[in-house]
Amino acid sequence: MTPMNHPVRFYSIVGALGFLLIGLVSDALATHNGPAPGLSGSPRSDLFESGDGVDIENSPFEGGQRRVAKAERRRGMFTRPEKRFPASRANIPRPSFVGAPPSKGDLLGECRYPNNSSKGIRSMSTVDADRHTAIANWQLIHNVPDAGLLDVYRDGERLLDDFDFRDATPFEIILAGTYRFDFVAGADTSNSNPIFTTDLTFNSDLAYVIVLHGLAQPEAGEPAFQLAVIADALLASSSADNVEVALVHSGPDIGPIDVRLLDPVDNNNAFDLLANNIDFADVVLYKTLMPTGYNVEISSTDNSIQHEVFRLALQAFRGEALVLTISGRGTSNAEGLEAMHVAADGTVTLTPLITANDAPGVVPAAFALHGNHPNPFHPSTAIRIDLPAPAAVRVDLYDLHGRRVLTTPAHSLAAGTGRLVPVDAAPLASGVYLYRVFAQTSVETYAGAGRMVLVR
Repeated sequence: MTPMNHPVRFYSIVGALGFLLIGLVSDALATHNGPAPGLSGSPRSDLFESGDGVDIENSPFEGGQRRVAKAERRRGMFTRPEKRFPASRANIPRPSFVGAPPSKGDLLGECRYPNNSSKGIRSMSTVDADRHTAIANWQLIHNVPDAGLLDVYRDGERLLDDFDFRDATPFEIILAGTYRFDFVAGADTSNSNPIFTTDLTFNSDLAYVIVLHGLAQPEAGEPAFQLAVIADALLASSSADNVEVALVHSGPDIGPIDVRLLDPVDNNNAFDLLANNIDFADVVLYKTLMPTGYNVEISSTDNSIQHEVFRLALQAFRGEALVLTISGRGTSNAEGLEAMHVAADGTVTLTPLITANDAPGVVPAAFALHGNHPNPFHPSTAIRIDLPAPAAVRVDLYDLHGRRVLTTPAHSLAAGTGRLVPVDAAPLASGVYLYRVFAQTSVETYAGAGRMVLVR
């Protein structure tokens, strides 16, 4: 009987002899070279961690050594050896936790690279610390009336291009440190001839509002281009239900002033003093106000001159922090005086004018109605009239069907120009309303009519 007559038995015998031969060769190699990696003992360090960083696949070893390497890799198919790097990567420091590793679900914690100074590698803990503690926020407001467009350079690089009067940036992040700032006329192509140059230092974890004001070309006695800095500014109100307002005096030629809040519902009577005897470049830090409408009076400190009364409408700024600046050049709105406020996102709002600058003691010859401001409004406005004599003044409001829907209480007003009659339309719905003003003096009654728009 030949082996080919029993093929199954023949191939079984050949297979068994093959497995026996492989086992004998493997045992002999293990005895000669030591135990296989991952089972017991140590792996062949000359193959993995030699001074030249040997690549096993391209090893220059002769036949016997190459077969040993292949045999060790075959054994590694069953027990995977520990991951290793060639010598060219073996000395790179690996991240290691400071202290015990975090438990599952915890934050990763601090992690640093030891002995890394020669490699220029910053530790992760240092980077995280910089990211947290070496950052400031800043905002820039342009309040220089005769400078026009400005280019702003920081450490020689152009930061802002064509930054206009009464414009503002939103709060931006800046690394803490000291920087050189150049303020250059917008028509210039470099910072070689700046209007103003200064160094500014930003400390970590603080917010800064920087107001550019003064005059680029001052006359005798006028303030030159300069900065006012709020060094601990607010990015938002500390109360979600209120508004916080800081005040900066940036009017270069009106001198010391008082700033009062007037109640438009109570005949514009002063009920709060925002600032007392502040001069150019003075800063008054944040005051908490309700998000409603106010009239803001700017007057001389002895109250002999009322420069202007502006409307400060805060209804849309609940929960925000604002910077209110006295802006422009001149002692009245006609000459360029304005009040404006700036939000953290860079939104600039020019407060509308309520009264014109009146010469003290002037009494008009006749009654005059100058309309209401603001218009449209929400929820209150004020009607401006001239009175030739003291009078009790009331206002009636009518809807478009002619029905009277509101009558204000009578207010006793002195003779003079620019007298304000407050109207609180909070009970009414949005729409167009007609109004009539009645001013009863000791000898006659004056009347005038107009139209106002209430918006919600």
